[in-house]
Formats: sequence, structure tokens, C-alpha cells
Amino acid sequence: METIIRSSIVVEQLAKIVNKKTRYVWGAHGQKLTESFIKNQIKTHADWYNKKNRGTNLLMEFKKGELNDAFGFDCSGLVLAVSAY
Repeated sequence: METIIRSSIVVEQLAKIVNKKTRYVWGAHGQKLTESFIKNQIKTHADWYNKKNRGTNLLMEFKKGELNDAFGFDCSGLVLAVSAY
């Protein structure tokens, strides 16, 4: 049986996410960003993260404290996070 989510709920959940500190992270579905999580994503998706130093840049942002209390999402991860409510 399919579950249909009302658009008002989708908007409400997106508003909650927008009000949080977020960062695009390939392969993430709303996880809290930690150094170990970022390193794992870089290892798991090496082809994407090694282009244009994406992994190095993300790790540097984390180590500088710019991603404290941040959550990571990729495109489908955002949709999954919203549809989980």
C-alpha cells in the first residue's frame, strides 16, 4: 500500500531542514557531519569526492569548525529525509 504525503507536511519538514545547518554531501541522508562520517563518504564515493578536491575541501571545512552541528544531504537523501515523516 502506498503512502501519500500531504504537500503541507513536505513543506513543513523542508522548513525544519532549511532552518538547520546543512551541507551537500554525496551519499548522505541527513546524518550529522562528523570527521569519521566525512572520511567514510570520501572513501565510499572516491570518484566523486576526488574530483576538484571535493573531499579535501569538505574535510577542511569540518576541521575549521565551519560544519559544527551540520547535517549532510544529497538530492535523494533530502527527499528520503522529508518522506520519512
